[in-house]
Amino acid sequence: MMIKELLGVFRPSRWYRNSFMLLGSILAIGITNNTFEGSISSIIIVFIALSLMTSANYGINEILDIETDRMHPQKKHRALVTGKVSIKTVLIISIILYVLSIAIILTLGKTALTISLLLMLLSGIMYNVPPIRVKDIPYLDFLFEALNNPIRLLVGWFAVVESTMIPSSFVLSFYAIGVFLMASKRFGELRLFNNDNDKASSYRKSLSFYSEKDLLFVMIAAISAFSFLFGVLALKYNVDFVILLPMFIGWIIWYFQIAYEDNSIVKDPERIYEKKWFLAYSIILLSLFIFLLLKGKSALLFLEKTTTAFL
Repeated sequence: MMIKELLGVFRPSRWYRNSFMLLGSILAIGITNNTFEGSISSIIIVFIALSLMTSANYGINEILDIETDRMHPQKKHRALVTGKVSIKTVLIISIILYVLSIAIILTLGKTALTISLLLMLLSGIMYNVPPIRVKDIPYLDFLFEALNNPIRLLVGWFAVVESTMIPSSFVLSFYAIGVFLMASKRFGELRLFNNDNDKASSYRKSLSFYSEKDLLFVMIAAISAFSFLFGVLALKYNVDFVILLPMFIGWIIWYFQIAYEDNSIVKDPERIYEKKWFLAYSIILLSLFIFLLLKGKSALLFLEKTTTAFL
């Protein structure tokens, strides 16, 4: 039973989020012409180190959120809140996970990669630990949390290459989609408390400053920024990406519909498996992006040649 409770604290079930580092690795392979076969061992090692790091961050987060989690209708049943697991145990395991993560990454001898992983550590500390505790500062809470997206991208990139810097358009576009997802998470949390800011703030202080309309505006602004940046990288790296535009518009519309559902999964991304069709659609969209990235500028060129021959 203790193992089950500890797994709930350190959340290996959320390691799937670290799979986004693979996008960074795939980008590095596609842009710098590295081979996947030569990078696979490094990618696996880095994924393990990143997962241990994020689990340690979850442990610290749970320790520092005990009191506020008592006010949450669902999180009040967590192991630390109910006393099924002690703070001392979680703290010791978190420190061990931090040490293991850094020790593993140091074996690769890549400076940029090590710095990128340490950014994930710094992000967790600044987000959770007083006196900074960014998660209590309105707007800055989700703007800061969204940095984890580009950090994962950097970790994946530097797992493959060391001397070449990742293009800024990819980093910024990942950050923009991260802001969209984090703002929608706050949107779902606020709706869970029926837009009662007083009740919501007892769980998360920053929620006392939000309204549905405010967060909706942020979501629209973030997805607009992502669309612009995605257009930039399409023009610069692969014009074939525009093929994904209709599918991406459909994804946005579908996501907004989900956000307005009762007890929406947008506040608990790990529950995405509940939306099987949406999950399948997201995987197809992501797979097509990866295919077009690795395939090169060929699809639209083929269509252009076909059209010219037909005319």
